[in-house]
Amino acid sequence: MNKENNTYILCEDIFKIYKIAELEVVALRGLDLEVNQGEVVAIVGASGSGKSTLLNIIAGYDIPSAGKVEVAGNDLSKLTVKEVESYRRSEIGFIWQQAVRNLFPYLTAQENVELPMLLSGISSKQRKEHSLYLLNLVGLDHRLSHTPQKLSGGEQQRVAIAVALANQPKLLLADEPTGELDRKTANTVLELLNKLNSELKTTLVIVTHDPEIMHQVPRVVTIRDGKASSEIVNLNMTEKSFAPSPEKETTYVNYTLLDRAGRMQIPREYVQQFKINQRVKLSVVNDHLVIMPDSETS
Repeated sequence: MNKENNTYILCEDIFKIYKIAELEVVALRGLDLEVNQGEVVAIVGASGSGKSTLLNIIAGYDIPSAGKVEVAGNDLSKLTVKEVESYRRSEIGFIWQQAVRNLFPYLTAQENVELPMLLSGISSKQRKEHSLYLLNLVGLDHRLSHTPQKLSGGEQQRVAIAVALANQPKLLLADEPTGELDRKTANTVLELLNKLNSELKTTLVIVTHDPEIMHQVPRVVTIRDGKASSEIVNLNMTEKSFAPSPEKETTYVNYTLLDRAGRMQIPREYVQQFKINQRVKLSVVNDHLVIMPDSETS
């Protein structure tokens, strides 16, 4: 990890191409992303934009077709199969959209949380103590002996979060963690993730289509057509705070992102408003960079 700028996740010019039958589908097209240690970042985008593909690559479940991905100084493309397994077990906690994917239906809440620790060789006493701590942290110490079918959707998701934290990962990846929850329960889950980030200093990357997330995280990165195209920063939050301050009016700054090759995506509403077609003209006016549509092609 780059200690000077605290970069924890570094994605450089990532491409991911899937071959389906005779077709090639490009999920990521030269994506760049940096996340600092202890930061909370939401990744948003339309269905098929590449956000879940990016999360799976960071988790080591998939590999990019081209480009570089580093997490905590680990170049994921250079890890052996065993090293990737160790990386996922020790560095990563993953929360799936469907909580049941994180849980075994025949195990109790406490047994589900203990299972990752059992696989890591942690003693029975430590497993019980840590599972109790985590289930208390997510507010479910009164549901220890309940199997998933006896829990509500929100309770299942909270157990899933405890499972993801079982091996004390430094990075928590959440794929649509509120996607199947009602608004009230979704807010409860987001508040819980805030608590985990604050108390455990866990780096948190959330992939979501939930529009409310913009009001609850410091930084929101939008992926469009396989690239990080824009970013919204909440000025009322530090990178290690999660919920906006009730005393201040929330202020957002919208950025268009420039990748390492100097490429940027002009927002679609501007393309339509100014009738931009294939070419634009760049000029400097009073120390400002001006982008003008080409009248011959617009």
